[in-house]
Parts: sequence; C-alpha cells; structure tokens
Amino acid sequence: MDYFLLVDYFISRLLVDYRLVDGSLTGSTDRRVGSGQPRTARTEDNVAHVEELVLSQEAAPQSHRSTRQISREIGVHQSSVLRIIHNDLTLTVEVYEKAASPGAD
Repeated sequence: MDYFLLVDYFISRLLVDYRLVDGSLTGSTDRRVGSGQPRTARTEDNVAHVEELVLSQEAAPQSHRSTRQISREIGVHQSSVLRIIHNDLTLTVEVYEKAASPGAD
C-alpha cells in the first residue's frame, strides 16, 4: 500500500472517531436508548437475594458464606456480588487487629 494512502486513511479514521466522540456527526453525545448490553446483575431480585444471604449470617455466628459461594448460588459474577454488598446494601468489612501479646516487642 502506498505510504500516502496509509497516512490519509489513518487521518480520516482519527477525524471520524473524533467527530463521533465530539457528537458533531450524530448531533448528541448521549447514549442512544437501547444501545449496549443491558445491565442484569444488579436487579432488585438479585439485591434482595444477596441481602437475604448476607444478613442471614448475623443470627448464626461462624456460619458465614463467602462471596464466591453467594455468587454461585445466585448465578451472578463474584464482582457483582461485591458491588451489590458495597453499593446497594452499603455494608463494609470490619477488620480487627489482634492485641499484642505482653512479651512481644
């Protein structure tokens, strides 16, 4: 391929990409309705199911489930379970440090 044709091709691609981002080609920078993959992991049903599984552990100490076990049971990705716990249920993890023994320095 000729060098100048190759350069011309890349410059035209950059301009088209810029115009798409800028919105001057489509007239808007908003996403079109229905474009993209629909979000299905953080539905109200999944949030309620995760809440039920996480909060049911409070009454029975030492009977916790990992996020991996919860994700397998519900059928969503583990990161989605973590996102539901953190963003939708606003739960945080409390980490306790062990007390230092008297002889340890």
